[in-house]
Amino acid sequence: MAKVTESEGAGQAAGVMNGEQKRIRDAWEKFVSTGELEEGALREDIASSWKRCMSLGVDPHLEKVNRLISADDRERRFAESEILLEVATPFIADLYESIKEMEVAVILMDRDGFVLYILSGGVIETLLNQVGVVVGQYLTEQTIGTAAPTVVLATGSPFRVVAEEHFCELAKVSTCVAAPILDPDGDMIGILDITARHDVLEEHPHTYGLVLASAKAIETQLRLQSTSKELYRSYKYLRATIHSISDGLVVMDQRMNIVQLNHLASRLTGLQAGEALNSTIKNKDVLRKIRRITTKSSGFTGLEAIFTNQEGEEQRVLLDAEPILDEEGGFLGVVLVLRELKRMQKLAHKIYGARAMYDFDDIIGEDEEFVRCIETLKMAARTDCPIVITGESGTGKEMFAQAIHNYSDRGEGPFIPLNCAAIPKDLLESELFGYDEGAFTGAKRGGNPGKFELADGGTIFLDEVDSMPPDMQAKLLRLIEEKRVLRLGGKSFIPVDVRVISASNKNLLERTREGVFRDDLYFRLNVVGVRLPTLRERPRDIPLLAGYFIQKYTKSSQEAERFIKPDVLETLQAYEWPGNVRELSNWVERLLTLGESNGPGQDMFAFAEPGQGSKEAAALGEPLVVGSDAVRLHESEAAYMKKVIAEAIARNGGVISRAAADLGISRATLYRKIAKYGIEPRE
Repeated sequence: MAKVTESEGAGQAAGVMNGEQKRIRDAWEKFVSTGELEEGALREDIASSWKRCMSLGVDPHLEKVNRLISADDRERRFAESEILLEVATPFIADLYESIKEMEVAVILMDRDGFVLYILSGGVIETLLNQVGVVVGQYLTEQTIGTAAPTVVLATGSPFRVVAEEHFCELAKVSTCVAAPILDPDGDMIGILDITARHDVLEEHPHTYGLVLASAKAIETQLRLQSTSKELYRSYKYLRATIHSISDGLVVMDQRMNIVQLNHLASRLTGLQAGEALNSTIKNKDVLRKIRRITTKSSGFTGLEAIFTNQEGEEQRVLLDAEPILDEEGGFLGVVLVLRELKRMQKLAHKIYGARAMYDFDDIIGEDEEFVRCIETLKMAARTDCPIVITGESGTGKEMFAQAIHNYSDRGEGPFIPLNCAAIPKDLLESELFGYDEGAFTGAKRGGNPGKFELADGGTIFLDEVDSMPPDMQAKLLRLIEEKRVLRLGGKSFIPVDVRVISASNKNLLERTREGVFRDDLYFRLNVVGVRLPTLRERPRDIPLLAGYFIQKYTKSSQEAERFIKPDVLETLQAYEWPGNVRELSNWVERLLTLGESNGPGQDMFAFAEPGQGSKEAAALGEPLVVGSDAVRLHESEAAYMKKVIAEAIARNGGVISRAAADLGISRATLYRKIAKYGIEPRE
């Protein structure tokens, strides 16, 4: 395997997702039980290490490392590494001090994996002690299996081992990053390792660069003992590291003049590298906050700031500042770390959520109109045009929105859903557009991004968009037209690249005619519009969906035939399904929950009960029984139906609309039944 660079190492940390870990776990379980490892299941060096561990007889379920050496051998090891320890321990102390809040362990080993020195704290220190990773222990493939230092021993190159990539179960909660330390002749003299809980290093991908930089610094110091020429090389290593890390870095002296900055910091702040030296940053608010550090001798983290980049565009960053102090605590300067806010938000969405779960392959249906909707939305998904999806509740509007997002070029970006009717009107603006610090009483310190900022680079789904107040509709139209957002209480616009999908269970064009919804916003949103058919309009899909839900809830494709007999399907297809696909899903789940162990019996499950979205069937006395008798009527069908309907009409004085409401059905449905059973209406 080729030598891994700092940027590649950081990418590995940020890119490992829960699904990837599950896939590796499955490969591990198969390997330890059968000895078989699928080709391509792992990175090459990890796969090679696993195979070596298996051939060495390493127990994958090892509970503790237990190869401690004798006192004489221990003393010999420390004597042979005296120079390495003398040079490395100050660097390790500085490294640990800068990252100790992450609760990491910094471990120094000799060329054979013998542990010479450990600095650790918090949870990771407890874990290491529990599994026997202590000074005087060997960390080799034979003692602890696959880990970053053991792979370094095998390959001689820097390496990162992430969570499930470890061979032994005891190490899978951690991620470790290790780099070799070479002597002046280029031979490996030791190994430097950072180990922490996996979730910690997942959020701090720059640790790879820190380990590599520290190892190189130790090597440089070793060389300085033999020649002063290595001083220049040390500077080169440090500079290369500064420029390779994934964050912007600025170093300033006591007078707030810049003495060092990397390429990313130059781009974010608009400062040209050559011109920036011995000058200062241009953001006066930030500079004022930094100057306070000179008296407090303590930094700050997570400050949101705005710079003008080299292209003249506003660039929002999260800023950390850490003072540089001398041995007596005097102020020498400050280090600034700048993180592009947009990139941090995308990383957070990628790791923690804001993802769309459904694809078009998850959408089930063969009805011609339904299939046309799918094909139309597939074509629209390949563009960035706004889309409006209308349909009754339960027809799957958000599922289609997620499928559109995943089918588009924005599939790797965030998917942010928002039900406009569920947010109080006085909070909707801050929810959509965000707010700056001090915008209102109780506003969070540092402000808060709105849904459109969070959706940058992805898709926002505005459900029940017609419930949005008129003033918010005007602001939404302006945002879509200008592609930039102004936070509540904010002073500057923030560019956003967002695809808008809107939805409603009402006809939006009629809502514009009623004066509820702005017609200019309607025509801006409705570049492509589809109406999803109701379930009662696609009866041929009901058997498909019923079978799918049974398989979903029972995990068995054979259960459909047992739970729903062929003679029941006609009744299912005849039912109105006012709650659409959602109601069918709930019905199947209820059937499986209340049914007998051998399938539902004749009286085990009524199709509907009053108040559960299926009032019509309950009111009209049409319980569905799954079993040998598909449909059981209390009396003969025509006589009973006629009786129930006539009584409802009489009870409501002949007013059809009231009778329909009494029965829990629509007027259209009641009129059909009046015609079917020959009832004379009196309205």
